[in-house]
Amino acid sequence: MDYRAFFAYIFSTLETRDVNEKKAEAAWIFQHFTGKSNLEIPILDGFFTDIASVDKVIKERNNGIPLAYILGYKSFYGRDFQLNKACLIPRCDSEILIENMLMKVEKTLSEIVIFDFCCGSGCLGITFAAQYILDNPSCKICLYFIDISDAALEMSLKNAEKILKNQVICKNIPMDIMNDKWDFDRKCDVFISNPPYIPSIDIDKLDNTVKDFEPKIALDGGADGLKFYRKIAENIGKVVKSDTLCGIEFGIMQEVMIKEIFQSHKLAFYKDLSHIMRCATFKIDEY
Repeated sequence: MDYRAFFAYIFSTLETRDVNEKKAEAAWIFQHFTGKSNLEIPILDGFFTDIASVDKVIKERNNGIPLAYILGYKSFYGRDFQLNKACLIPRCDSEILIENMLMKVEKTLSEIVIFDFCCGSGCLGITFAAQYILDNPSCKICLYFIDISDAALEMSLKNAEKILKNQVICKNIPMDIMNDKWDFDRKCDVFISNPPYIPSIDIDKLDNTVKDFEPKIALDGGADGLKFYRKIAENIGKVVKSDTLCGIEFGIMQEVMIKEIFQSHKLAFYKDLSHIMRCATFKIDEY
């Protein structure tokens, strides 16, 4: 079938309920198999013939499996991040944290150490490093990935090698931040974290595509969803410098408690694309 018919076939066969999500997923599948944007369809010549491969993807998606896990990657800040099922799927709302941290960080550093706590796929730390290099290509960057999951750490390193290549020194640190000692060989200039923040009682209320497929360990934030933030606030002084820039992402309606937990710091809060308070930044030397 020609490309116009191919895109129409994908869209009509997908059973995704939300029409906007359905359009986005159809466009993603089209680009995955053709290497072209669906916006190019009016000028594309030729035909697509491997319908069996497409049908396999659509069947898995219609069975509820997130498309990111089926295809093995998700776009974040304009870059494709490889995923395995140990990694939470990156959300575009997390880009807000990166944007605001990049606006606040010192642009002329000759060396910068970044800690990405609860790193998952590494999308936050890698994106920050990649964007910082664009403004300061001579800066020496060391990026630490910290996570309890060895499989997530392995994926972070793969993404770093693919996206950052040899521009950044990367190091994996297997760590249970709730129970292990916060003991590192150096302190960081930038601290980023998107820890689990869903209250345990709410896990079963999540959409099936989340609760049935995304790693529970990356979702469950304890009784009130805030246990990791309390642990971070308790220990962050051990891993930061006097002028470290810190950024954290959190859940819906958690900003009041986040402000209380980090009450010794002057937090700046930011809303996500749905105008929900989603993340905060602070400098260690600002009170």
